Amino acid sequence: MDEQTALLRKLDQRIEKNTAEIGQNKESITKLQEK
Repeated sequence: MDEQTALLRKLDQRIEKNTAEIGQNKESITKLQEK
């Protein structure tokens, strides 16, 4: 696996993590707005 592929994979994992966090944040915001 070359360096570029390794970097892309690393970025991909970071994006997935961020996407999951954004989903959780949206849920929290929705709950706050319902109050």
